[in-house]
Amino acid sequence: MTFEDTINFAYKESKSILSVGLDPVPGIIPPKYSLEEWAKQMIESTYDTCFAFKANLSGYVGESKELKVLKEACKAAHERGKIFIVDSKVNDVGFTAAEYARKYLEKVNADACTVNAFPWSNDVINSFLPYLDEKGIFVLVYTTSPNSEMLWRNAIIGNMPLYRFTALKVANEWVQKLKKENYSPIGIVAAPRDKELALEIRSICDTQIILAPGLGAQAVPTKILKYLKKKDTFFPGIIANVGRDIAGEWKKYPDEDPFTSIKRKAREWNNKIDRMIS
Repeated sequence: MTFEDTINFAYKESKSILSVGLDPVPGIIPPKYSLEEWAKQMIESTYDTCFAFKANLSGYVGESKELKVLKEACKAAHERGKIFIVDSKVNDVGFTAAEYARKYLEKVNADACTVNAFPWSNDVINSFLPYLDEKGIFVLVYTTSPNSEMLWRNAIIGNMPLYRFTALKVANEWVQKLKKENYSPIGIVAAPRDKELALEIRSICDTQIILAPGLGAQAVPTKILKYLKKKDTFFPGIIANVGRDIAGEWKKYPDEDPFTSIKRKAREWNNKIDRMIS
């Protein structure tokens, strides 16, 4: 099954584009839960209102031998028919990038992972190509923290801003190596805050699935999704990720089971996102 087939199947089952972030930042895990228990409970309490799960690698490395927790979380997500993304931001020379690809797409069995294509852009992309008949990657094009936004806009390569250079490289060079229908298995990470930039990125990356982070804690406006949406396709071409705003909801309700409030918050976010792209 191609990556696009996997995406379409998960979307058909869920009718959602919400991705729930499994990012174990300090203080986010309720007391008395291990990392493994927390990840599984997050999946069990939110799977019926989301399309995917995205696990930030930094919260798992060093916590368990051979990434056992990450692998188990991936398995639990797949059992519920969900996409599983490792937010690894892979970036290195060829043989090292190839090992990252093997570890996350083969050993963990994630459906996709994020990659940072600089400075070893061709090494990184070529290392992942053998997996892209069935798996996907999301190349960083425009990330959401204030400092990174400044870099994407102001760093100039080839007389153009870094975000535009990267988007064009994805759309016009790397995807040509792969067969595609509506969407390429090489997607992008992009969550701009203004309409014009969102429309520009979507116009360049017409066949890319856009992974849009930062809708919760980083306050990327939800309305940006309607400008990133791809029209006239079954799957709208966006994965909207919310992490800490869902996972930390339990802190507001100390007398309630933590995953009851997390489930409720995920449902609220799913409804909000659905209204925005409908």
